Amino acid sequence: MKLVIDRSKWYRGRGGADSRLERSDGQMCCLGFFGVACGVAPEHLKGIAYPRLPSVAHRSGDAKWPGWLFEEVDGLRSHLGLNDNRTRLAKLNDSVVGADERERAIAAIFAEHGVEVVFVDSAEEP
Repeated sequence: MKLVIDRSKWYRGRGGADSRLERSDGQMCCLGFFGVACGVAPEHLKGIAYPRLPSVAHRSGDAKWPGWLFEEVDGLRSHLGLNDNRTRLAKLNDSVVGADERERAIAAIFAEHGVEVVFVDSAEEP
């Protein structure tokens, strides 16, 4: 799978307080772009902070997120899902780090799961 993240619509590096899968101004975090690529309906992205856990997603009709997003990493377990891939991606997306470092780290996590990430500026073609 190929995931295209348009930097002009990408909300990143400003902390998590205002970050959403899709914000009211149309900007998205990296997981928002991934949700669109996975076929998650817009109403399940707008104003939502994180992909929903599979049990909740199934009831609400947005169960298109792949299971690997919710897998614990590094053998650490958390009943709240605080050490899963979606949290790792959200923290990288929202943290104040250099642009190159953020893009490399996000692309590496997705690549572990067979997703190729391409970052573009809106005028570029992927």
